[in-house]
Amino acid sequence: MRSLTDKEIQILSNTPGVRKIAVENYLWSMGEDEWIARANLELDRKLYGWNEPTYRAIKKGIEIASKPSVERLERPGITCITCGRGAWEDGDGNIHCAGCGLEESRCICATTSKDGTTMDV
Repeated sequence: MRSLTDKEIQILSNTPGVRKIAVENYLWSMGEDEWIARANLELDRKLYGWNEPTYRAIKKGIEIASKPSVERLERPGITCITCGRGAWEDGDGNIHCAGCGLEESRCICATTSKDGTTMDV
C-alpha cells in the first residue's frame, strides 16, 4: 500500500461533514498494510465515535492507497466527466480525474449538497 499524497489527503479531509483532524491523522499514519489499516479503522471508529462521513473518507483513503500506481498518459484536452477538471489516461485506457486520481466515474472532487447543487471539495 502506498502513502497518500498531501493533495489526496486534503481532498478527503475537506469533504463536508468529516472530522478533518481525524481523517488527516489517520491517513498520514496508517502504515503500509491494507488489512491492518482496515482493521484499525473499524476499531478506531468505535473507540472515537467517528461519524459516517469521517469513516467513509478514511475508508476511501485506504482504497486509494491500496490501488497500484499506474503509468499516466497525458492527453491534452480530456476532462473528468464527473467534475470537469483535467484528466489523464492510464495504460489500460481508463480515464482518471487529475484532481483526485480516481477513475472519472468514482471522482470525489465534487459533492452534492442537500439542495442538489454541486460544490467543489
